[in-house]
Amino acid sequence: MVRRSAFLRSGITDTTAIYVHNDLKAAQPDKGPNDVAAVATAVVKVEDDGIRAFTAGQFAFAERSSRVAFEGVVERGLQELGVLLRSHGVL
Repeated sequence: MVRRSAFLRSGITDTTAIYVHNDLKAAQPDKGPNDVAAVATAVVKVEDDGIRAFTAGQFAFAERSSRVAFEGVVERGLQELGVLLRSHGVL
C-alpha cells in the first residue's frame, strides 16, 4: 500500500509491479489479519485526533527538535495512504 500510494501521489504510472490484490476493498478478509483495515484505522485516527495521538512516545530516540520532522513524515505518509484507500472505496 505504501508503494501504491507513493506512485499515486507522484502521478507516475506503476508499470513494475503485479499486485496480489488489485482492488484493496475486495482484499479485506472476514477474519484473520487485515492490513487494509489496520491502515484505514490509522488514517482515520490521525484525521480525527491529530498525528500526536498516533505517534506519542514513538520518537523518544530523537532529539526533541527533530521529532516534529519525524511526525511530518508519518503524517504525510498516512495522508497518501488515505488518498489511496479512498480511491479504492475503502474509506
